[in-house]
Amino acid sequence: MVVVSIMGAINVSQWDNDQPQSAGEFLTDVAAHLLLAVPYVIALLLAAIPWIGLHRQGWRHWSAAAALGFVVTFVPAFFWINHGSGFSVSRMGGFAVGASIFGLGGALIALTSWRLAYRRS
Repeated sequence: MVVVSIMGAINVSQWDNDQPQSAGEFLTDVAAHLLLAVPYVIALLLAAIPWIGLHRQGWRHWSAAAALGFVVTFVPAFFWINHGSGFSVSRMGGFAVGASIFGLGGALIALTSWRLAYRRS
């Protein structure tokens, strides 16, 4: 995570072309990226809880992984996209489409994780 945070800070410094970045600003960017990594790791751990449950119940098929990845990503994305705009029935379709895009990404990540976890040796 530290390496990714440093790479992210380097990327941020490259986009700021009007002045060179000082060492203090660079370290601030690294710290910000490290702080953003904490919720990411927590989310990964929370997503592992239902995965462990499915695994123990024998649901080890790729379709179960894809469905779980979709749901675990869709639900928070739906509420994140909807945040602050109130639940309006007329806008739910747009929210669902946007969250579905995130859900498809989650399903692809889950399929990749499934392939790595259950590959035959």
